[in-house]
Order: sequence, then C-alpha cells, then structure tokens
Amino acid sequence: MKRLKICFLSLILVLCATLDLKAQYIDFTEAAEKSLKSSVYVECLKNNKFSNLFKSEKTQKKVTSSGSGVIIKEDGYIVTNCHVIKDSTKEIKVTLYDNRSFKARFIGTDKELDLTVLKIEADSLTPIKFGNSNKIKVGEWVLAIGNPYQIKFTATAGIISGISRNIKNFNLLGVPYLDCLIQHDAVVNPGNSGGALVNLKGELIGINAAISSPTGTYTGYSFAIPSNIVKKAVNDIIKYGKIQKVSLGIVFSKTNTQKGFYVKEVKSNSIAEKAEIKTGDIILKINDKETNTTKELREILYQLSRGEKITLLIEREGNVLEKIINC
Repeated sequence: MKRLKICFLSLILVLCATLDLKAQYIDFTEAAEKSLKSSVYVECLKNNKFSNLFKSEKTQKKVTSSGSGVIIKEDGYIVTNCHVIKDSTKEIKVTLYDNRSFKARFIGTDKELDLTVLKIEADSLTPIKFGNSNKIKVGEWVLAIGNPYQIKFTATAGIISGISRNIKNFNLLGVPYLDCLIQHDAVVNPGNSGGALVNLKGELIGINAAISSPTGTYTGYSFAIPSNIVKKAVNDIIKYGKIQKVSLGIVFSKTNTQKGFYVKEVKSNSIAEKAEIKTGDIILKINDKETNTTKELREILYQLSRGEKITLLIEREGNVLEKIINC
C-alpha cells in the first residue's frame, strides 16, 4: 500500500512537471502561418538621380528599392510605409507569399503617419485580421513579418518593450513622425519597413516603420505604428484619398494633478461647443481610455473618424459627467 502511494505521488509530480513545461512553451507557428499569407514583398523602380544628365533613353537607368507590405482587404488593398515607395515611379511590383506577382496601383499616402495604400487586381487573397492595439501590454510576445535585405517572408520573434513611445531622440532608420509608437525587440532590418507586427493569434497590432541604431547596427529596438491608427488611416485613404483628421475644437493644458486634461478654451462652432463642453472642464477619458499624457490624447485623436460617436468622461466643479460627442 505504501509503495502504491509513492508511485501515485510520483506520477502526480511527473504530470505537474509536464504541465509546467507546456505552460512555458510558446508556439509561434499559428501566428506565422496566418500573417505570412497576408504579407507581400514590395519592389519599386525609382528615378535615377543622374538620369536627367543624359538625353538617350538607354542611359536613363532606374534603381530598384524594396520593402514589405500587408494585405488588408480581399479586393487587393495593401498597406506599407510611405518611405518604402518614396520617389518611386508608377512601376510598383508586389509579390505574394504564393509567389504570384502583380503591378500595384498607388491609392494614397500620409507622410505624417508614414503610411501608403496600394492596390492590386488579384483573387484568392488573404487579408490580415486587425487586432486591438489599445489592449497590448508590455511583455506580450510578438512576431515581425517582412523582407529584410530582400530575404523574402521572414518571421522574427520578440516582446513588446514599450508603448506610446516618442522616437524624436533616437537615431532611426524610417521616418514616422508619431510619438505614440509600439516599441519591440523582434529583429527588424532594412526591408522590414511596411511589414506586419502581429500577436500570437496572428492579428495585426502594428506596421513596422523604424529601427533604432545608436551604435550604427541593427540590433536595437524597433518601432511600429499601432494597428488602430493604421486601420483608421487606410480606411480614410481608400474612401477619401487622404486622412480625415478629427478636431474636437478644444485647447488643452495639463492639470496639476497629472490626471486628465484641462479645457483651456473651446473654439467657436466646434464639435466641443455643440456638445456643451466648457472652459474649466477636465477630460478624464475618451471612449474609456485615460488621457493623462499628451501622447495618450493624440493617439486617441488619431483613431477617431468623422461622424463617429465618442464618449467623454468629464470632471466639472467636482462632479463627474458623461458627454457623447458626434465627430
């Protein structure tokens, strides 16, 4: 009987150890398989800087550059970075994961966000599923998908190292002007620009756009444009040809308590005035997201679309009010 108890306890210990090992095992295969099918290789033919010195067409050579992109809609819309196709001609070639190649049509761009939308005429496309970048956490596992050094369809793993990052003080390869980027440590090199940053479900949480290289190498951190900003931007570009920015018509200043933003001024005939926001109000949250820093506030505003209804949580004379605004 005693021997039986010992065997039973040993079996339990073995099972616990096995379960513990399984809990520590991270499987990236599902995320890689899903996101690779939605990834593309972008090649651009750029005008040779010296071509205007020659009259003969034969001597007017063109230089090829390349980068990455992501299929976002079944009907062929693709997002990439603005700097990937900078100075390119209309000759933009897109290669899919299944090796099919297509000529891409330029749809629109936004230099401030460093985002460009292209379109190809193709069938059997696999658009990526958007994740919610507002819910990501530091320490979360991510995959970076792209074409570094023209090595097509490469996946690298890392974790989210920071959120709402300001990159102005970094020596960067890439030129997004946002101060609310996702910082991660998955290996990213030239050619990854415009590629997907995905979570373990294979959902898009960012578009890789910049690399920090303070030592002149590509071993530093990388930065991605949050997917919620990307989603809003590309929808605007597809529908209107450019991003439709939303202004609440409020002049903000920081509060002394570091909690929320003080309404310094409400502009005449603005969205805020129509919603009866008043000077002296403190904006605590927008759509349940706290607005304690300038970066948080701007990140929220980047995601808003015209006509969208948003909820503001406001503190006014010691009372907390809820205001619904139609953008």
